[in-house]
Amino acid sequence: MIATAADRVVAFRRTMEAAGLEPPETIAPGRLHRFATNGRRSDTAGWCLLFEDQEGGAFGDWRTGLRGAWRARAETEYTPEQRADLRRRIAAARAEAEAQQVERQKRAAERAQRLWKRAGPADPSHPYLQRKGVRPHYIRQLGATLVIPLWGTDRNLYGLQFISADGKKRFLKHMAKRGHFHIIGRPAGMVVVAEGYATAATIHEATGYATATSFDAGNVRPVVEAIRERLPEVGIIIAADNDHGTVCRGHQQEGLTRPFNEEVGRPEWCLCNPGLLAATDAARAVGAALAVPPFGDEEYGTDWNDVAATHGREAVAAGIEAAAAPVRPQEPREEIILDPKDPYPGAKLFLERRYSHREEGVLLHTLHEQGGQFFGYNGRSYPEIEESGVRAELWNFAARAMRWKLPTKKDAEPELHPFQPTTTTVNNLLDALRGQAHLPSRLQAPCWFPERGGDPPALALVPLANGLLDVQTRQFFDHTPRFFVHHALPFAYDPAWPPPRPEAWLAFLHQLWPDDPESIATLQELFGYLLTHDTRQQKCFLLVGPPRSGKGTIARV
Repeated sequence: MIATAADRVVAFRRTMEAAGLEPPETIAPGRLHRFATNGRRSDTAGWCLLFEDQEGGAFGDWRTGLRGAWRARAETEYTPEQRADLRRRIAAARAEAEAQQVERQKRAAERAQRLWKRAGPADPSHPYLQRKGVRPHYIRQLGATLVIPLWGTDRNLYGLQFISADGKKRFLKHMAKRGHFHIIGRPAGMVVVAEGYATAATIHEATGYATATSFDAGNVRPVVEAIRERLPEVGIIIAADNDHGTVCRGHQQEGLTRPFNEEVGRPEWCLCNPGLLAATDAARAVGAALAVPPFGDEEYGTDWNDVAATHGREAVAAGIEAAAAPVRPQEPREEIILDPKDPYPGAKLFLERRYSHREEGVLLHTLHEQGGQFFGYNGRSYPEIEESGVRAELWNFAARAMRWKLPTKKDAEPELHPFQPTTTTVNNLLDALRGQAHLPSRLQAPCWFPERGGDPPALALVPLANGLLDVQTRQFFDHTPRFFVHHALPFAYDPAWPPPRPEAWLAFLHQLWPDDPESIATLQELFGYLLTHDTRQQKCFLLVGPPRSGKGTIARV
Protein backbone atom coordinates (compact mmCIF):
# COMPACT_ATOMS: atom_id res chain seq x y z
CA MET A 1 0.00 0.00 0.00
CA ILE A 2 1.28 3.49 -0.89
CA ALA A 3 0.79 5.65 2.19
CA THR A 4 1.16 9.38 1.48
CA ALA A 5 -0.66 11.51 -1.08
CA ALA A 6 2.62 12.70 -2.61
CA ASP A 7 3.83 9.12 -3.01
CA ARG A 8 0.59 8.18 -4.76
CA VAL A 9 1.01 10.99 -7.29
CA VAL A 10 4.58 9.81 -7.93
CA ALA A 11 3.43 6.20 -8.32
CA PHE A 12 0.67 7.27 -10.74
CA ARG A 13 3.22 9.24 -12.80
CA ARG A 14 5.60 6.28 -12.89
CA THR A 15 2.87 3.98 -14.15
CA MET A 16 2.19 6.43 -16.98
CA GLU A 17 5.91 6.69 -17.75
CA ALA A 18 6.22 2.90 -17.83
CA ALA A 19 3.45 2.90 -20.45
CA GLY A 20 5.55 5.25 -22.62
CA LEU A 21 3.84 8.55 -21.75
CA GLU A 22 5.40 11.74 -20.41
CA PRO A 23 2.90 12.95 -17.76
CA PRO A 24 2.03 16.64 -17.32
CA GLU A 25 4.15 18.56 -14.83
CA THR A 26 1.25 18.94 -12.40
CA ILE A 27 -1.42 16.32 -11.70
CA ALA A 28 -4.22 17.64 -9.49
CA PRO A 29 -6.42 14.85 -8.05
CA GLY A 30 -10.03 14.86 -9.20
CA ARG A 31 -9.33 16.78 -12.41
CA LEU A 32 -9.07 15.48 -15.98
CA HIS A 33 -5.78 16.64 -17.52
CA ARG A 34 -4.89 16.81 -21.23
CA PHE A 35 -1.25 16.78 -22.28
CA ALA A 36 1.07 16.29 -25.26
CA THR A 37 2.30 12.86 -26.32
CA ASN A 38 4.30 13.94 -29.36
CA GLY A 39 6.48 16.67 -27.83
CA ARG A 40 4.41 19.55 -29.25
CA ARG A 41 2.82 22.11 -26.95
CA SER A 42 -0.37 22.29 -28.98
CA ASP A 43 -0.96 18.54 -28.75
CA THR A 44 -3.64 17.23 -26.37
CA ALA A 45 -3.77 13.55 -27.30
CA GLY A 46 -2.82 12.40 -23.79
CA TRP A 47 -5.23 12.40 -20.86
CA CYS A 48 -5.12 11.34 -17.23
CA LEU A 49 -7.33 11.47 -14.15
CA LEU A 50 -6.13 10.73 -10.62
CA PHE A 51 -9.13 10.10 -8.38
CA GLU A 52 -9.76 12.66 -5.65
CA ASP A 53 -9.08 10.10 -2.90
CA GLN A 54 -6.01 8.92 -4.87
CA GLU A 55 -7.02 5.27 -4.60
CA GLY A 56 -6.62 4.90 -8.34
CA GLY A 57 -6.55 6.64 -11.68
CA ALA A 58 -6.81 6.19 -15.42
CA PHE A 59 -4.84 7.51 -18.40
CA GLY A 60 -4.53 7.12 -22.15
CA ASP A 61 -3.33 8.41 -25.49
CA TRP A 62 -5.92 9.03 -28.20
CA ARG A 63 -3.20 9.04 -30.87
CA THR A 64 -2.04 5.47 -30.25
CA GLY A 65 -5.14 4.04 -28.58
CA LEU A 66 -3.21 3.35 -25.37
CA ARG A 67 -5.32 2.97 -22.23
CA GLY A 68 -4.11 2.22 -18.73
CA ALA A 69 -5.14 2.26 -15.10
CA TRP A 70 -3.36 2.52 -11.75
CA ARG A 71 -4.37 1.36 -8.29
CA ALA A 72 -2.80 2.49 -5.02
CA ARG A 73 -2.92 -0.97 -3.48
CA ALA A 74 -2.42 -4.56 -4.53
CA GLU A 75 -5.49 -6.39 -5.84
CA THR A 76 -5.68 -8.58 -2.73
CA GLU A 77 -5.87 -5.54 -0.39
CA TYR A 78 -9.26 -4.46 -1.76
CA THR A 79 -12.61 -5.91 -0.78
CA PRO A 80 -14.84 -7.10 -3.66
CA GLU A 81 -16.96 -3.96 -3.17
CA GLN A 82 -13.88 -1.71 -3.37
CA ARG A 83 -12.66 -3.48 -6.51
CA ALA A 84 -16.05 -3.01 -8.14
CA ASP A 85 -16.07 0.68 -7.14
CA LEU A 86 -12.59 1.19 -8.63
CA ARG A 87 -13.63 -0.48 -11.88
CA ARG A 88 -16.69 1.77 -12.02
CA ARG A 89 -14.63 4.92 -11.41
CA ILE A 90 -11.98 3.91 -13.96
CA ALA A 91 -14.72 3.32 -16.52
CA ALA A 92 -16.29 6.69 -15.64
CA ALA A 93 -12.93 8.47 -16.06
CA ARG A 94 -12.48 6.92 -19.48
CA ALA A 95 -16.03 7.82 -20.44
CA GLU A 96 -15.46 11.44 -19.40
CA ALA A 97 -12.22 11.65 -21.39
CA GLU A 98 -13.87 9.98 -24.37
CA ALA A 99 -16.85 12.35 -24.26
CA GLN A 100 -14.52 15.35 -24.33
CA GLN A 101 -12.53 13.83 -27.20
CA VAL A 102 -15.65 12.97 -29.21
CA GLU A 103 -16.97 16.52 -28.85
CA ARG A 104 -13.63 18.02 -29.98
CA GLN A 105 -13.44 15.68 -32.94
CA LYS A 106 -17.04 16.45 -33.91
CA ARG A 107 -16.29 20.19 -33.99
CA ALA A 108 -13.08 19.52 -35.95
CA ALA A 109 -14.99 17.46 -38.53
CA GLU A 110 -17.53 20.28 -38.97
CA ARG A 111 -14.70 22.77 -39.48
CA ALA A 112 -13.06 20.38 -41.96
CA GLN A 113 -16.28 20.31 -43.99
CA ARG A 114 -16.41 24.11 -44.14
CA LEU A 115 -12.75 24.45 -45.17
CA TRP A 116 -13.03 21.67 -47.74
CA LYS A 117 -15.99 23.40 -49.39
CA ARG A 118 -14.09 26.70 -49.47
CA ALA A 119 -11.00 25.17 -51.07
CA GLY A 120 -10.52 25.21 -54.83
CA PRO A 121 -8.85 22.73 -57.20
CA ALA A 122 -5.18 22.04 -56.46
CA ASP A 123 -2.72 23.64 -58.88
CA PRO A 124 -0.54 20.98 -60.60
CA SER A 125 2.31 23.53 -60.60
CA HIS A 126 2.22 23.91 -56.80
CA PRO A 127 5.87 23.97 -55.57
CA TYR A 128 5.42 20.91 -53.34
CA LEU A 129 3.88 18.81 -56.11
CA GLN A 130 6.57 19.95 -58.55
CA ARG A 131 9.34 19.13 -56.09
CA LYS A 132 7.89 15.67 -55.41
CA GLY A 133 7.13 15.02 -59.09
CA VAL A 134 3.47 14.03 -58.56
CA ARG A 135 0.07 15.24 -59.70
CA PRO A 136 -2.88 16.35 -57.55
CA HIS A 137 -5.27 13.46 -56.88
CA TYR A 138 -8.55 14.29 -55.11
CA ILE A 139 -6.94 17.14 -53.17
CA ARG A 140 -7.68 20.86 -53.05
CA GLN A 141 -5.95 24.15 -52.32
CA LEU A 142 -6.54 27.14 -50.02
CA GLY A 143 -4.38 30.05 -51.08
CA ALA A 144 -0.86 28.65 -51.39
CA THR A 145 -1.62 25.64 -49.17
CA LEU A 146 -2.53 22.16 -50.37
CA VAL A 147 -5.46 20.54 -48.53
CA ILE A 148 -5.48 16.73 -48.16
CA PRO A 149 -8.75 15.19 -46.85
CA LEU A 150 -8.91 12.37 -44.29
CA TRP A 151 -11.82 10.03 -44.99
CA GLY A 152 -13.25 7.11 -43.05
CA THR A 153 -14.46 3.83 -44.50
CA ASP A 154 -17.95 5.26 -43.91
CA ARG A 155 -17.08 7.95 -46.54
CA ASN A 156 -17.34 10.76 -43.99
CA LEU A 157 -14.73 13.54 -43.80
CA TYR A 158 -12.94 13.59 -40.43
CA GLY A 159 -10.04 16.01 -40.89
CA LEU A 160 -7.56 17.78 -43.14
CA GLN A 161 -3.82 17.91 -43.64
CA PHE A 162 -2.29 21.18 -44.85
CA ILE A 163 0.96 21.27 -46.87
CA SER A 164 2.59 24.63 -47.52
CA ALA A 165 4.74 25.53 -50.52
CA ASP A 166 7.93 24.76 -48.57
CA GLY A 167 6.64 21.30 -47.59
CA LYS A 168 5.71 22.01 -43.97
CA LYS A 169 2.77 19.89 -42.84
CA ARG A 170 0.16 20.31 -40.16
CA PHE A 171 -3.19 18.79 -39.28
CA LEU A 172 -6.49 20.42 -38.41
CA LYS A 173 -6.49 20.78 -34.64
CA HIS A 174 -8.41 18.19 -32.58
CA MET A 175 -9.39 16.11 -35.63
CA ALA A 176 -9.76 12.32 -35.49
CA LYS A 177 -6.83 10.87 -37.44
CA ARG A 178 -6.73 7.27 -36.21
CA GLY A 179 -7.97 4.85 -38.87
CA HIS A 180 -8.72 7.63 -41.38
CA PHE A 181 -6.92 8.10 -44.68
CA HIS A 182 -6.78 9.74 -48.10
CA ILE A 183 -7.60 7.44 -51.02
CA ILE A 184 -6.42 7.67 -54.63
CA GLY A 185 -8.18 5.49 -57.22
CA ARG A 186 -10.81 2.80 -56.84
CA PRO A 187 -9.78 -0.40 -55.01
CA ALA A 188 -9.97 -3.27 -57.49
CA GLY A 189 -8.26 -6.28 -56.00
CA MET A 190 -5.33 -4.39 -54.44
CA VAL A 191 -4.71 -1.37 -52.18
CA VAL A 192 -1.27 0.02 -51.36
CA VAL A 193 -0.94 1.90 -48.05
CA ALA A 194 1.80 4.54 -47.68
CA GLU A 195 2.56 7.12 -45.00
CA GLY A 196 2.68 10.33 -47.07
CA TYR A 197 0.60 11.80 -49.89
CA ALA A 198 3.57 12.17 -52.25
CA THR A 199 4.56 8.53 -51.72
CA ALA A 200 1.00 7.30 -52.29
CA ALA A 201 0.65 9.45 -55.43
CA THR A 202 3.98 8.18 -56.77
CA ILE A 203 2.95 4.54 -56.32
CA HIS A 204 -0.47 5.13 -57.90
CA GLU A 205 1.04 6.86 -60.92
CA ALA A 206 3.71 4.14 -61.30
CA THR A 207 1.47 1.08 -60.84
CA GLY A 208 -2.16 2.11 -61.30
CA TYR A 209 -3.04 0.54 -57.95
CA ALA A 210 -5.39 2.33 -55.58
CA THR A 211 -3.41 3.86 -52.72
CA ALA A 212 -4.30 5.03 -49.22
CA THR A 213 -2.31 7.61 -47.24
CA SER A 214 -2.04 6.92 -43.49
CA PHE A 215 -0.16 10.23 -42.84
CA ASP A 216 2.26 8.78 -40.27
CA ALA A 217 3.72 5.51 -38.97
CA GLY A 218 1.43 5.35 -35.95
CA ASN A 219 -1.66 5.36 -38.17
CA VAL A 220 -0.54 2.59 -40.56
CA ARG A 221 -2.00 -0.30 -38.59
CA PRO A 222 -5.34 1.41 -37.79
CA VAL A 223 -5.73 2.25 -41.51
CA VAL A 224 -4.97 -1.25 -42.80
CA GLU A 225 -7.26 -2.77 -40.16
CA ALA A 226 -10.07 -0.42 -41.23
CA ILE A 227 -9.51 -1.32 -44.90
CA ARG A 228 -9.36 -5.05 -44.12
CA GLU A 229 -12.65 -4.86 -42.20
CA ARG A 230 -14.35 -2.89 -44.99
CA LEU A 231 -12.83 -4.86 -47.90
CA PRO A 232 -12.01 -8.37 -46.61
CA GLU A 233 -11.25 -9.80 -50.06
CA VAL A 234 -8.86 -7.08 -51.27
CA GLY A 235 -5.09 -7.57 -51.25
CA ILE A 236 -3.09 -5.06 -49.19
CA ILE A 237 0.51 -3.98 -49.70
CA ILE A 238 2.13 -1.73 -47.12
CA ALA A 239 4.69 0.57 -48.74
CA ALA A 240 6.94 1.06 -45.72
CA ASP A 241 9.02 4.12 -44.97
CA ASN A 242 12.61 2.94 -44.44
CA ASP A 243 13.53 5.43 -41.70
CA HIS A 244 17.14 4.30 -41.44
CA GLY A 245 18.34 7.87 -40.83
CA THR A 246 15.68 8.90 -38.33
CA VAL A 247 15.85 9.23 -34.57
CA CYS A 248 12.55 7.76 -33.40
CA ARG A 249 10.15 9.48 -31.01
CA GLY A 250 11.12 7.18 -28.15
CA HIS A 251 14.75 8.24 -28.40
CA GLN A 252 13.80 11.89 -28.93
CA GLN A 253 11.82 11.84 -25.69
CA GLU A 254 14.88 10.48 -23.91
CA GLY A 255 17.02 13.28 -25.35
CA LEU A 256 19.11 10.80 -27.34
CA THR A 257 20.58 11.61 -30.75
CA ARG A 258 22.96 9.86 -33.09
CA PRO A 259 26.47 11.28 -33.66
CA PHE A 260 26.96 12.86 -37.07
CA ASN A 261 28.77 10.56 -39.49
CA GLU A 262 31.17 12.64 -41.58
CA GLU A 263 31.60 9.89 -44.18
CA VAL A 264 27.90 9.40 -44.81
CA GLY A 265 26.92 13.04 -44.25
CA ARG A 266 23.96 12.38 -41.97
CA PRO A 267 23.25 11.10 -38.45
CA GLU A 268 23.89 7.42 -37.76
CA TRP A 269 21.04 4.92 -38.00
CA CYS A 270 18.41 4.78 -35.33
CA LEU A 271 17.93 1.06 -34.96
CA CYS A 272 14.27 1.54 -34.10
CA ASN A 273 13.47 2.50 -37.73
CA PRO A 274 9.92 3.54 -36.75
CA GLY A 275 8.51 3.42 -40.27
CA LEU A 276 9.66 -0.14 -40.91
CA LEU A 277 8.61 -1.33 -37.45
CA ALA A 278 5.11 0.14 -37.83
CA ALA A 279 4.69 -1.31 -41.33
CA THR A 280 5.87 -4.76 -40.23
CA ASP A 281 3.51 -4.74 -37.26
CA ALA A 282 0.58 -3.73 -39.48
CA ALA A 283 1.43 -6.36 -42.12
CA ARG A 284 1.45 -9.11 -39.50
CA ALA A 285 -1.85 -7.89 -38.06
CA VAL A 286 -3.84 -8.25 -41.30
CA GLY A 287 -1.74 -10.62 -43.41
CA ALA A 288 -0.58 -7.88 -45.80
CA ALA A 289 2.51 -7.85 -48.01
CA LEU A 290 5.40 -5.52 -47.25
CA ALA A 291 7.29 -3.39 -49.79
CA VAL A 292 10.45 -1.81 -48.33
CA PRO A 293 12.42 0.84 -50.29
CA PRO A 294 15.82 -0.74 -51.10
CA PHE A 295 18.10 2.00 -49.79
CA GLY A 296 21.69 1.23 -48.83
CA ASP A 297 23.55 2.60 -45.83
CA GLU A 298 24.95 5.56 -47.74
CA GLU A 299 21.71 6.66 -49.42
CA TYR A 300 19.56 9.49 -48.13
CA GLY A 301 16.09 8.33 -49.18
CA THR A 302 13.43 6.81 -46.97
CA ASP A 303 10.28 6.24 -49.08
CA TRP A 304 9.12 5.20 -52.55
CA ASN A 305 8.93 8.80 -53.72
CA ASP A 306 12.68 8.97 -53.05
CA VAL A 307 13.10 5.74 -55.06
CA ALA A 308 11.33 7.40 -57.99
CA ALA A 309 13.58 10.46 -57.70
CA THR A 310 16.82 8.45 -57.63
CA HIS A 311 16.04 5.33 -59.69
CA GLY A 312 12.93 6.20 -61.70
CA ARG A 313 9.30 5.10 -61.56
CA GLU A 314 10.17 1.78 -63.17
CA ALA A 315 12.01 0.87 -59.96
CA VAL A 316 8.91 1.82 -57.95
CA ALA A 317 6.65 -0.35 -60.12
CA ALA A 318 9.08 -3.27 -59.91
CA GLY A 319 9.36 -3.02 -56.13
CA ILE A 320 5.62 -2.86 -55.55
CA GLU A 321 4.88 -5.65 -58.05
CA ALA A 322 7.48 -7.87 -56.36
CA ALA A 323 5.68 -7.39 -53.05
CA ALA A 324 2.27 -8.02 -54.62
CA ALA A 325 3.05 -11.62 -55.53
CA PRO A 326 3.04 -13.15 -52.02
CA VAL A 327 -0.12 -11.43 -50.77
CA ARG A 328 -2.06 -14.24 -49.18
CA PRO A 329 -5.81 -14.28 -49.69
CA GLN A 330 -8.03 -14.71 -46.69
CA GLU A 331 -8.48 -18.37 -45.90
CA PRO A 332 -12.09 -19.52 -46.00
CA ARG A 333 -13.26 -20.33 -42.50
CA GLU A 334 -15.74 -22.93 -41.42
CA GLU A 335 -19.19 -21.82 -40.38
CA ILE A 336 -19.68 -20.55 -36.83
CA ILE A 337 -22.40 -22.56 -35.12
CA LEU A 338 -23.46 -21.51 -31.62
CA ASP A 339 -25.90 -22.96 -29.12
CA PRO A 340 -27.89 -20.22 -27.31
CA LYS A 341 -28.36 -22.56 -24.32
CA ASP A 342 -24.69 -23.58 -24.00
CA PRO A 343 -22.39 -20.51 -24.25
CA TYR A 344 -19.19 -22.21 -23.04
CA PRO A 345 -18.25 -23.90 -26.39
CA GLY A 346 -19.06 -20.62 -28.15
CA ALA A 347 -16.70 -18.69 -25.88
CA LYS A 348 -13.99 -21.27 -26.53
CA LEU A 349 -14.52 -20.93 -30.29
CA PHE A 350 -14.36 -17.13 -29.97
CA LEU A 351 -10.98 -17.39 -28.22
CA GLU A 352 -9.65 -19.77 -30.86
CA ARG A 353 -10.81 -17.56 -33.73
CA ARG A 354 -10.03 -14.10 -32.34
CA TYR A 355 -7.42 -14.50 -29.61
CA SER A 356 -5.08 -17.39 -30.31
CA HIS A 357 -1.52 -17.91 -31.48
CA ARG A 358 0.16 -21.18 -32.42
CA GLU A 359 3.68 -21.52 -31.02
CA GLU A 360 5.72 -24.71 -31.41
CA GLY A 361 2.56 -26.61 -32.22
CA VAL A 362 0.69 -25.37 -29.13
CA LEU A 363 -2.36 -23.09 -29.40
CA LEU A 364 -1.95 -20.22 -26.92
CA HIS A 365 -4.73 -17.86 -25.85
CA THR A 366 -3.90 -14.16 -26.26
CA LEU A 367 -6.76 -12.84 -24.15
CA HIS A 368 -6.73 -13.15 -20.36
CA GLU A 369 -9.11 -12.03 -17.61
CA GLN A 370 -7.83 -11.18 -14.16
CA GLY A 371 -9.32 -9.13 -11.35
CA GLY A 372 -12.37 -8.29 -13.45
CA GLN A 373 -10.26 -6.81 -16.29
CA PHE A 374 -9.46 -8.17 -19.76
CA PHE A 375 -5.92 -8.04 -21.13
CA GLY A 376 -5.19 -8.64 -24.83
CA TYR A 377 -1.87 -9.41 -26.51
CA ASN A 378 -0.67 -6.82 -29.06
CA GLY A 379 2.48 -8.61 -30.21
CA ARG A 380 4.62 -7.23 -27.37
CA SER A 381 2.57 -7.03 -24.18
CA TYR A 382 -0.90 -7.40 -22.66
CA PRO A 383 -2.46 -3.93 -22.22
CA GLU A 384 -5.88 -3.67 -20.66
CA ILE A 385 -8.89 -4.01 -22.97
CA GLU A 386 -12.17 -2.44 -21.98
CA GLU A 387 -15.02 -4.85 -21.37
CA SER A 388 -17.15 -2.81 -23.79
CA GLY A 389 -14.64 -3.60 -26.55
CA VAL A 390 -14.74 -7.34 -25.84
CA ARG A 391 -18.54 -7.20 -25.69
CA ALA A 392 -18.64 -5.45 -29.10
CA GLU A 393 -16.43 -8.18 -30.58
CA LEU A 394 -18.76 -10.84 -29.18
CA TRP A 395 -21.75 -9.09 -30.77
CA ASN A 396 -19.98 -9.07 -34.17
CA PHE A 397 -18.89 -12.69 -33.72
CA ALA A 398 -22.38 -13.88 -32.79
CA ALA A 399 -24.05 -11.81 -35.52
CA ARG A 400 -22.22 -13.89 -38.16
CA ALA A 401 -22.99 -17.20 -36.45
CA MET A 402 -25.66 -19.80 -37.14
CA ARG A 403 -27.71 -22.09 -34.87
CA TRP A 404 -29.51 -25.35 -35.36
CA LYS A 405 -33.29 -25.13 -35.35
CA LEU A 406 -35.34 -28.24 -34.70
CA PRO A 407 -37.92 -29.02 -37.36
CA THR A 408 -41.61 -28.62 -36.69
CA LYS A 409 -42.57 -31.45 -39.02
CA LYS A 410 -42.03 -35.09 -38.23
CA ASP A 411 -39.00 -36.79 -39.84
CA ALA A 412 -37.68 -33.44 -41.12
CA GLU A 413 -33.98 -32.61 -40.70
CA PRO A 414 -32.70 -29.83 -38.38
CA GLU A 415 -31.89 -26.63 -40.27
CA LEU A 416 -29.29 -23.91 -39.81
CA HIS A 417 -30.69 -20.46 -39.09
CA PRO A 418 -28.99 -17.12 -38.24
CA PHE A 419 -28.06 -17.04 -34.56
CA GLN A 420 -29.59 -13.56 -34.04
CA PRO A 421 -27.79 -12.56 -30.81
CA THR A 422 -29.61 -10.83 -27.99
CA THR A 423 -28.35 -9.00 -24.91
CA THR A 424 -28.92 -12.16 -22.89
CA THR A 425 -26.99 -14.48 -25.23
CA VAL A 426 -24.08 -12.01 -25.51
CA ASN A 427 -23.99 -11.60 -21.71
CA ASN A 428 -23.89 -15.39 -21.38
CA LEU A 429 -21.04 -15.58 -23.90
CA LEU A 430 -19.16 -12.87 -21.99
CA ASP A 431 -19.54 -14.72 -18.68
CA ALA A 432 -18.37 -17.95 -20.31
CA LEU A 433 -15.43 -16.08 -21.85
CA ARG A 434 -14.37 -14.87 -18.40
CA GLY A 435 -14.18 -18.49 -17.32
CA GLN A 436 -12.25 -19.54 -20.42
CA ALA A 437 -9.74 -16.67 -20.19
CA HIS A 438 -9.38 -16.40 -16.40
CA LEU A 439 -5.91 -16.12 -14.86
CA PRO A 440 -5.66 -16.85 -11.12
CA SER A 441 -4.48 -14.00 -8.89
CA ARG A 442 -1.31 -15.91 -7.96
CA LEU A 443 -0.04 -15.20 -11.50
CA GLN A 444 0.92 -11.53 -11.36
CA ALA A 445 2.56 -9.70 -14.26
CA PRO A 446 5.32 -10.12 -15.23
CA CYS A 447 5.15 -13.90 -15.35
CA TRP A 448 5.24 -16.85 -17.73
CA PHE A 449 1.96 -18.53 -18.62
CA PRO A 450 2.14 -21.35 -19.36
CA GLU A 451 5.56 -21.95 -17.85
CA ARG A 452 8.17 -24.09 -19.58
CA GLY A 453 11.49 -25.44 -18.45
CA GLY A 454 14.34 -23.11 -19.34
CA ASP A 455 12.31 -19.90 -19.25
CA PRO A 456 14.45 -16.99 -17.98
CA PRO A 457 13.30 -15.33 -14.73
CA ALA A 458 10.33 -13.10 -15.54
CA LEU A 459 11.53 -10.36 -13.18
CA ALA A 460 14.80 -10.08 -15.12
CA LEU A 461 13.14 -9.43 -18.50
CA VAL A 462 12.62 -5.97 -20.00
CA PRO A 463 10.06 -5.97 -22.87
CA LEU A 464 11.15 -3.79 -25.82
CA ALA A 465 9.71 -3.12 -29.26
CA ASN A 466 11.60 -5.99 -30.88
CA GLY A 467 11.94 -8.59 -28.11
CA LEU A 468 12.67 -9.41 -24.48
CA LEU A 469 16.02 -8.48 -22.91
CA ASP A 470 17.36 -10.42 -19.92
CA VAL A 471 19.22 -7.70 -18.00
CA GLN A 472 21.12 -10.29 -15.99
CA THR A 473 22.59 -12.34 -18.85
CA ARG A 474 22.15 -9.92 -21.80
CA GLN A 475 20.35 -12.68 -23.68
CA PHE A 476 17.69 -11.51 -26.11
CA PHE A 477 14.47 -13.44 -26.75
CA ASP A 478 11.64 -13.13 -29.26
CA HIS A 479 8.30 -11.81 -28.09
CA THR A 480 5.86 -14.53 -27.10
CA PRO A 481 2.28 -14.44 -25.81
CA ARG A 482 3.43 -16.76 -23.00
CA PHE A 483 5.09 -13.76 -21.32
CA PHE A 484 2.32 -11.97 -19.44
CA VAL A 485 3.30 -8.31 -18.97
CA HIS A 486 1.22 -5.15 -19.33
CA HIS A 487 3.68 -2.73 -20.96
CA ALA A 488 6.62 -2.79 -23.40
CA LEU A 489 9.13 -0.03 -24.02
CA PRO A 490 8.48 1.72 -27.37
CA PHE A 491 12.04 1.42 -28.72
CA ALA A 492 14.08 -1.48 -30.06
CA TYR A 493 17.28 -3.12 -28.85
CA ASP A 494 20.11 -4.55 -30.95
CA PRO A 495 22.45 -6.87 -29.02
CA ALA A 496 25.14 -6.55 -31.70
CA TRP A 497 25.09 -2.76 -31.93
CA PRO A 498 27.40 -0.79 -29.59
CA PRO A 499 25.41 2.18 -28.27
CA PRO A 500 27.12 5.58 -28.39
CA ARG A 501 28.61 6.88 -25.18
CA PRO A 502 26.11 9.20 -23.45
CA GLU A 503 28.59 12.06 -23.44
CA ALA A 504 26.14 14.73 -22.21
CA TRP A 505 24.98 12.51 -19.35
CA LEU A 506 28.53 11.59 -18.32
CA ALA A 507 29.57 15.26 -18.43
CA PHE A 508 26.59 16.09 -16.20
CA LEU A 509 27.59 13.41 -13.68
CA HIS A 510 31.24 14.52 -13.60
CA GLN A 511 30.03 18.07 -13.04
CA LEU A 512 28.07 16.87 -9.99
CA TRP A 513 30.81 14.58 -8.64
CA PRO A 514 34.14 15.68 -10.20
CA ASP A 515 36.25 13.59 -7.82
CA ASP A 516 33.78 10.98 -6.65
CA PRO A 517 33.56 7.98 -9.04
CA GLU A 518 32.01 5.92 -6.24
CA SER A 519 28.89 8.13 -6.22
CA ILE A 520 28.58 7.83 -10.00
CA ALA A 521 28.91 4.04 -9.76
CA THR A 522 26.27 3.96 -7.01
CA LEU A 523 23.85 5.96 -9.17
CA GLN A 524 24.47 3.54 -12.04
CA GLU A 525 23.69 0.64 -9.71
CA LEU A 526 20.49 2.42 -8.59
CA PHE A 527 19.38 2.92 -12.21
CA GLY A 528 20.09 -0.72 -13.02
CA TYR A 529 18.07 -1.90 -10.03
CA LEU A 530 15.08 0.23 -11.06
CA LEU A 531 15.09 -1.37 -14.52
CA THR A 532 14.01 -4.65 -12.95
CA HIS A 533 10.92 -5.67 -10.98
CA ASP A 534 13.07 -6.96 -8.13
CA THR A 535 12.11 -5.59 -4.70
CA ARG A 536 13.98 -8.15 -2.58
CA GLN A 537 16.62 -5.63 -1.52
CA GLN A 538 13.96 -3.59 0.33
CA LYS A 539 15.69 -0.31 -0.51
CA CYS A 540 14.32 3.24 -0.46
CA PHE A 541 16.45 5.67 -2.47
CA LEU A 542 16.87 9.25 -1.26
CA LEU A 543 18.45 12.01 -3.36
CA VAL A 544 19.57 14.60 -0.81
CA GLY A 545 21.28 17.86 -1.72
CA PRO A 546 21.01 21.64 -1.98
CA PRO A 547 18.92 23.36 -4.70
CA ARG A 548 20.19 22.96 -8.29
CA SER A 549 22.41 20.03 -7.38
CA GLY A 550 21.00 17.69 -10.05
CA LYS A 551 18.25 15.98 -8.03
CA GLY A 552 15.42 16.97 -10.38
CA THR A 553 17.33 16.03 -13.54
CA ILE A 554 18.24 12.61 -12.13
CA ALA A 555 14.62 12.00 -11.04
CA ARG A 556 13.28 12.91 -14.51
CA VAL A 557 15.79 10.66 -16.29
